[in-house]
Amino acid sequence: MLQILYRILDPRGRAGRAEYWLILLTQVTVALILRHLPDLRLWPVTLFVLRFQFTITLTLTLLSLIAGIRRLHDSNRGGAWMLILLPTLLAWATVWLNRFIIQQSYFGNARAAWGLLTLLYSPAGMVVQGAITLATVASLIAWIVLMCQKGSPDRNRFGPVPASPFPFHTSQISRN
Repeated sequence: MLQILYRILDPRGRAGRAEYWLILLTQVTVALILRHLPDLRLWPVTLFVLRFQFTITLTLTLLSLIAGIRRLHDSNRGGAWMLILLPTLLAWATVWLNRFIIQQSYFGNARAAWGLLTLLYSPAGMVVQGAITLATVASLIAWIVLMCQKGSPDRNRFGPVPASPFPFHTSQISRN
């Protein structure tokens, strides 16, 4: 597990399936906790809390993109394959734009919120959002297929076969 923590910021090299999915699972878990933290009403929802959520979510997304690059390297693909996720990033930006609009109306800037809502929910805006949604579904299916494929069994142009992120091998586990 420490190996993952040391390598998490380095897009060079290769990452096995277990390493990638562990990083993604951590990202999703933290994002869900952060998303529902304001619902606990431990403190008032302020602009600071919403910006903190955005910053942590953006950081975790960047870390998972770096892990995704290393995962692509394991199957001898370059990082340019990350562009498959472009519709997903557009959808993510749309969600945050909606949250920004809600923040603006919640914190008193109703005129700016109304202008953005008018643009976002106009007929043209709805068509764009629908197209982004369809492209997101297609890109996520392609992404899951790429991330689930086995890596190159031997050394490739991105480095040697990645070591397991687990400190033991499954054959060492007692079957008693």
